[in-house]
Amino acid sequence: MAWYDTKSTGSTMTATEWNNMVTYIRRGVVTAQTSTTLTLDLNHDVIVGDTTSNVIAITLPEAADSLGKRYTVFLETDGGNDLTVACAGSDVFNSSSNTLATFADAEDYFEIVAVSNNRWLIISENGVAYSTP
Repeated sequence: MAWYDTKSTGSTMTATEWNNMVTYIRRGVVTAQTSTTLTLDLNHDVIVGDTTSNVIAITLPEAADSLGKRYTVFLETDGGNDLTVACAGSDVFNSSSNTLATFADAEDYFEIVAVSNNRWLIISENGVAYSTP
């Protein structure tokens, strides 16, 4: 069971829901807490963003070079700016043509895994918008 399975439908998390989410994230290693642009590599696992000061642009490595690699991206603090995650090269999210994920609100997140030469599978997500720039 993932932490979001216990989340209520309200717009804010309860203390129990927050603790469940933190426990879930701890299964990976928070390898980056960022408020700036970041290019991910195979050493990253869980990335926590803070958009208080500016927009954050995160770029994934190519799926072909990352098969089986899993990332969790979580927008912890929303300062009115967006956090975006862009696919590299011709990579896409799921089997669509979408190559950009936008996190606009605190507590938006997704967990993805590279499953083929150009595809990132979305395992779980909350509040993320997908598009083709």
